Parts: sequence; C-alpha cells; structure tokens
Amino acid sequence: MGEKDIEIKKIVAALKTRFWIILLITAVAGSAGYVYSEHTKPAPIYDASSTVIIQEERFNMDTLKVLVTEPVVLDKVIFELKLEQTPQSLIHHFAAEDVNSSQVLRFTATDTTPENAVVLANTIASVFPEAVNETLGYENVEVLSEANLSEAKHPINTPSDRLFHGSILIGLISGIGMAFLLDSLDNRLKTERQVEALLEIQVLGTVPKAAPRLLTHKKEKRTSHLKRGETIGE
Repeated sequence: MGEKDIEIKKIVAALKTRFWIILLITAVAGSAGYVYSEHTKPAPIYDASSTVIIQEERFNMDTLKVLVTEPVVLDKVIFELKLEQTPQSLIHHFAAEDVNSSQVLRFTATDTTPENAVVLANTIASVFPEAVNETLGYENVEVLSEANLSEAKHPINTPSDRLFHGSILIGLISGIGMAFLLDSLDNRLKTERQVEALLEIQVLGTVPKAAPRLLTHKKEKRTSHLKRGETIGE
C-alpha cells in the first residue's frame, strides 16, 4: 500500500471520526443564513403594462417618454386616484418605452400589490393623451391596450436562495477544516500502525475494549462477593 493510499485513509478516518462536528457547523451556518435571508427578504414588487398609440405625422418619442415622469402627467394620476402623494414620490412607480421603434408607447407601473400596479398603469394611459395635448398639442394619441390583473399576479423580484445555499457551503467547508484541525491537534495513538511507527517495534497483540455492560456486571458481582464474605465472617 502506497503512502498516497495511507494519506487518503487518514483523511477519510478523520472525517468519519468528527462527522458530527461537520454536521453541527453546517447546520448552524445554514440556519443562520436562512434566518438572515428571511428577515432581509424584500417586499414583493408587481408590474403591469398598458400602451398608447401616437398617430401624429411628426412626433418626438423621446420627449413623450420623458413626459411620463413629469408633474404634468403625474399630477393628473394623483387627481384621478385621489392619492395623498406628490409627483416626486410617484416617479419610481412608472417607466415608459417605445415598442420596437414603432408609434406605440408602453407604460409600466410597479407597486407592492398587483391590483395597485394595474390601476396605476391604466390610469396613466388614460390621462396621458390629455396631458400630451395640453403640453405638445398632439391630438391623435389614444389608449391601445389596458393592463389586466392576470398579467400582474407574479412578483418581479423573486427572492434568491443563493445566500442560504452559500451559508451551507461555507458551513460545510468550515466544518471540514475544523475536523482536520482537531485531528492534527490530537496526538493520541489510535492504531497499531501508529504505535509501531512511533516506537519502531512490532505490536504482538492488543487488549480488546470491554463492553460497559460487562464491566458493570463484573463490578456488581465483585461487590456481591465482598458483602457475602463479610456476612460469613461475622
């Protein structure tokens, strides 16, 4: 048997002997990662989309996209929904983009509930034509499609399990490292091979370890004999 095989056996033996340490550290690290990820989990965010079509001979799509987050539009949304908010607080709820460089402008609204996301998306689509008419004089802007609840039922920020899985991996690596550290600090002789290597003599035999039950039985038997002897002597 080569030295490499002996080293592998020593590694396996060290891991088996201190498997409970590896398991304990992995469990603690995994539990800590799970608790932390649950407490820092972000609130779910839902989105919904609506579209308008601009049927003007000349128009600037970039200007229209900028108007979506301007007070001229957001004030109308606040008025329609009777919100107690300012335009600045609503800006992060809306985004706009043109659809494949066409005349269609898509509004995307986000909120912590799918119902609110749908309401916001449909409201901004309904007030946008009037706001554009007042600001730019565009008269041919119409709602093309409205948002619906079925498309907004899934959150867009699904939490990741990477932190939990990472904590398990870190715990496993730490546990293995601790097992090897304890094994390197343990200078007890556990095998015949270790005794022979240290003393440079051949081991002729070993004393088997007695079972705890057998030791207890012998102790009780010896005590019984002593008591009986004392009785006879009296």
